[in-house]
Amino acid sequence: MAGIASQRSRVVNGILEIEPRERRRNEIALVQGQIDRVDVNEQEKVAVAYDYKLSQGAKLEDIEAGRQVQIPIYLAALEQLFLPQFDLAGGGYYRLRGSGARLNQGMYRTQFADCNQRYQHQDEAGRS
Repeated sequence: MAGIASQRSRVVNGILEIEPRERRRNEIALVQGQIDRVDVNEQEKVAVAYDYKLSQGAKLEDIEAGRQVQIPIYLAALEQLFLPQFDLAGGGYYRLRGSGARLNQGMYRTQFADCNQRYQHQDEAGRS
């Protein structure tokens, strides 16, 4: 399965290595983080990752251009280390403050586009 986050990555000794688009010398970056939320559908073997934000998350154009890498790194880690047997529907941001939709921009696979809508409607129904 081609990676949603990166096609040039591998796991070495339990560490996820993601190669940059252009290699400049032998650069290594150690990344540590915590994924705020992962919704898993065990029956359909599908997962969606979310990062909680107090304001708006990164724009899709910045994610696609490689200027914002948080969601792609989360997706690569889930896909290759934690949930390799699952299809990843994508990942995005879940806004904790403000009015309007709580779920906002992110990266989602087309075949799972309705996932985002389903979770959003469930969330809005639960809010007072």
